[in-house]
Amino acid sequence: MKEERPAVSVIIPVYGAEAYLDQCITSVLSQSLRDLEIILVDDGSKDRSGDICDAYEKKDDRIRVHHQENEGLMRAWQKGVLLSRGAYLYFLDADDWLEEGALAALYRALSFSGKKEIICSNGLIDPGDGREKERLKKQTHALPPGVYEKEALQTQVKEKILGNERRTVDVSRCMKLFTRELITENVKYCEDRIRFGEDLNITLPAILSCERLVVLSGHHDYHYRFRRESMVHGYDRGLYANVKLLDAVIRNILQKKFREEGIAEVDPSQMADREKVWLMTYVLKNEIRSMEAGTLTRAVRICQKEQLKEMLEKYRLQAKAPVNRMLLFFMRHPGKMLAWLDRKVFEFYDQRQNA
Repeated sequence: MKEERPAVSVIIPVYGAEAYLDQCITSVLSQSLRDLEIILVDDGSKDRSGDICDAYEKKDDRIRVHHQENEGLMRAWQKGVLLSRGAYLYFLDADDWLEEGALAALYRALSFSGKKEIICSNGLIDPGDGREKERLKKQTHALPPGVYEKEALQTQVKEKILGNERRTVDVSRCMKLFTRELITENVKYCEDRIRFGEDLNITLPAILSCERLVVLSGHHDYHYRFRRESMVHGYDRGLYANVKLLDAVIRNILQKKFREEGIAEVDPSQMADREKVWLMTYVLKNEIRSMEAGTLTRAVRICQKEQLKEMLEKYRLQAKAPVNRMLLFFMRHPGKMLAWLDRKVFEFYDQRQNA
């Protein structure tokens, strides 16, 4: 007898999440949409996360657990995809959780027409410490709520997906319901070495391949756990190299999708150039706010090496966010004194945030 296929597979990569895992799993088990399976991939956790996963598997036959050696987040969710059976895929991080109607709202928005679809909801940043006044709605997408198909999908989504200060569609793999094939057919683009911006590996080609995209109005159903202890601004020595690798992956995806598959009338190199400028704001922030020796000089050299001033002039990029305006000014006028002044601004900002 053929095994019945669940409507939705919820894929949860797990690593060192024992303090939050109960709330995460319980939030999925409590969903009003019952036709689902939960794939828990324990990525070599050193704490009790693996045991917690096993205990839940015994309680509910919709849960399946896979244990593996630590291979990283991307490999973990990829394994979850391979193990899943659902017609639609949803990703959830192990320290986050969902409102009860989250999956039902996404599922109702599907057309069930055979088109490859992505349904997008919104997120809520929550410190999880009981201080309700600090709960902040995450304005997830710049794209207005609505249904995007055919020309609207082409011109308002695909041709504007990258190269903007704020994402037209947020590129997190979470908060979205994907037609299964959009993930399985595009996982080939994933570069396992990427640690910053890794979701772009899969969401970018998936969005460029979809035939229908919906942005829900409201539905801040995904709770993103804001952990203050994880927000210490340590220096990431490998961030610049990571962004360079990510830039290469982006260029490959855009080239394949725009040129070889003829998805849109867009110059992929220009879109990639604009996106690179915004990615470099993270690199420069990392270098400038670090107190390690040589990082201010390194920030100046990165601007010069990557020809950021020339890109800003060529594409006439402007920023709205104060921090980005400061960093774009630095790109136009890279110098050690300006880098030092920018560092002082970051120090002042961090002190106010921690007060």
